[in-house]
Amino acid sequence: MRTLLLVLAALLVALGCRSTGAELPPEVAAFALRFEGNQAFASEELDRRARAELARLGVLALDRAALDDVAFALELAYQERGYPEVALGYALEADSLGRPGARFRIDEGPLVRVRALVIEGAELLEPERVRARLKRFDAGRPFDREGLVRAVDG
Repeated sequence: MRTLLLVLAALLVALGCRSTGAELPPEVAAFALRFEGNQAFASEELDRRARAELARLGVLALDRAALDDVAFALELAYQERGYPEVALGYALEADSLGRPGARFRIDEGPLVRVRALVIEGAELLEPERVRARLKRFDAGRPFDREGLVRAVDG
């Protein structure tokens, strides 16, 4: 009985200490982030992704290295949505209240969709099994280069 109580207590402590991921460090929450040129993502979504990346990195003060990492994370998000030619630039700049911040300039490039998926050389695997693994690359869906590499390699 005592062992059961200890296990339950440990489980409650572990669950109670678990972060929801919604809480941002105050430094990250205070950054003033702006986005220009975005159409595929709402500014609110880009803001959420950028702040999550800054929190993941433990950034307490904005600098070029942190913004390079954020820009890379946002580029990956765009590429997953079918924008392989996205280009992001940024500038460190404070807002009108003097809060540290950044302005991201986004050139999304064209949306690229899959026209057709042709599978050649898969003689050892059943074609339906291969096609099932690549289902998210059906005709008309946004093209995701990294996702395709993961699907083929994984």
